[in-house]
Amino acid sequence: MNEEEKIAFQKQYEQLSDEGLLELAETDSLEFQEGVYKIILEEVKKRKLEGELNKRQKLKEEQEKARIILKKKQEEASKIDLDFVPIKQFSYRHEAEFAKQILVNQGIEANVLADDCGGLRPHLPIGMGGIQLLVKRVDLEKAKVILEDNEKN
Repeated sequence: MNEEEKIAFQKQYEQLSDEGLLELAETDSLEFQEGVYKIILEEVKKRKLEGELNKRQKLKEEQEKARIILKKKQEEASKIDLDFVPIKQFSYRHEAEFAKQILVNQGIEANVLADDCGGLRPHLPIGMGGIQLLVKRVDLEKAKVILEDNEKN
């Protein structure tokens, strides 16, 4: 860049608002013609905006770290098997809850599915196919063995 171009850039950036200048300064330096980013930083320094620029850059870094953490958590969550299948049917909710607790104590995630208005109408599931105990598909065989062993004892 020649001296004439440098002066033209300096005049252009002097006319920007502080906000506009800071937004440019936050841009990756590789996106500018050689020497232009240096002119922007000189204008930032001249206006004593380095502190604000540093705050913004730190915030941007923190947001990027948070984005990466969130992405990792989303990837982990997508790997979790949420495919629950029925393992056993019960007539009464307390029986299903008892069997669920047996499985949970053995490290198997289980849920009770009952259309009984949250327990307020315990007679409803009897006519609607009963109350189901659900486990993850990957735990189905292990859960069957545990419940069978418990019934034998």
